[in-house]
Order: sequence, then structure tokens, then C-alpha cells
Amino acid sequence: AIEQGLVDMVGMTRAHMADPQIVNKLQSGRQEQIRPCVGASHCLYRPVHCIHNPATGRETWLPQVIERSPNAGRKAVVVGGGPAGLEAARVLAERGHKVVLLEAADRLGGQLVLAAKARLRRDLIGIVDWRIAELERLGVDVRLNVYAEAPDILVEAPDLVLLATGGIPDFGPISGNELCLSVFDALGNPAQVADDLLIYDATGRHPAASA
Repeated sequence: AIEQGLVDMVGMTRAHMADPQIVNKLQSGRQEQIRPCVGASHCLYRPVHCIHNPATGRETWLPQVIERSPNAGRKAVVVGGGPAGLEAARVLAERGHKVVLLEAADRLGGQLVLAAKARLRRDLIGIVDWRIAELERLGVDVRLNVYAEAPDILVEAPDLVLLATGGIPDFGPISGNELCLSVFDALGNPAQVADDLLIYDATGRHPAASA
């Protein structure tokens, strides 16, 4: 639109928080590498951050552009294909290392796949989709349906092992907690949810409202 003289300026505030290189990527024909804004609204808080771009708001110590490491060529094994594991594998590959990613499930994304099932949070799947595309571009060796144990890791003879195996709900010492469901239980299998229920929200953030 600018090139055609239709407009003089385009403002893309949140888009640039997600990917400050958006214009450079457009100009160099790398549209498919643009990290999309997923509307999580973390940029509305103070300090400003981005759920999709960990460097946003941390630029003084976390680079937006990842440079190749002077020690490139090491072998890394990342265990866990949730958002943290995907990002770790991406950064390691950008730095020039050979990366193997082991994931126990039959798809990547971890709990974020469940979070994206919430009616108003479906755009979150963009966090997973973008990283999957980046891992493919960077040549990361992704192996699904691998419940990694020590022999599975050691056989790769890695220089570096990174564990990103996620977490599990903690209901605490609540009497009758065997009757409790986590947010991810509710999103993953809505049929379990009864007609009468109490939602206990200790954080006041999105998960309870989504459930």
C-alpha cells in the first residue's frame, strides 16, 4: 500500500512487538518467517512483554536477532515439544547447533494445544505453528512418540541436554481432591464437567475463565 502511494504510513504496534523484523522480512521475501501476533495481550501489562517473543521488553540482555554461536556445531537434545522445548530447539538451531527434539506425544505443542481449544484463545495455536515451521526450516530432527529416558538421550551422545517436559496440576492438600479437574482436563475432555461445579481460581488470569 505504501509502495503504491495509497497510504503514507502504516502502524503495526503489536505486530512489531511480536516480530520487530517484520518489515525487513517482508522486503526480503521472507513472509513465511514472520512471527505473528496471537492476541494474548501480554503487551498491555507493565512491564510490556510478548507471550510469543521472549526478547520483547528484555532487549538489554536478550537479543531480538539470534547470532550464530562461535562454538556452533555442538549436538543438543531437547526433551519435550511444548512451547518451551520448541523455542529452545529453535534458538539452539539458529545458533548453529545440531538439534534433536524428543516428544512423547504424537504432536508438538504440549499444553498450549489444549489452551488453544478455548473459544476465545484459538489464535494461541500460532505460537506452536510458527515454531514448527521454523524448526523445519532450520533442519531440527523432530521425533514424536518418544517417551525419552536416559538411554534414549545418551545414545545421541549430546554435548547439551535441555529438559522441557512441562508441568502437572497441583491441587494441594485438599480433602476430596480426587474429584477435582484441572483447566486442561476441562478443555481436553469437556464431557467430564458436571452441571454443578465450583471454579477455584488462585491467579485471576485467563485459564479459569477459559475453562
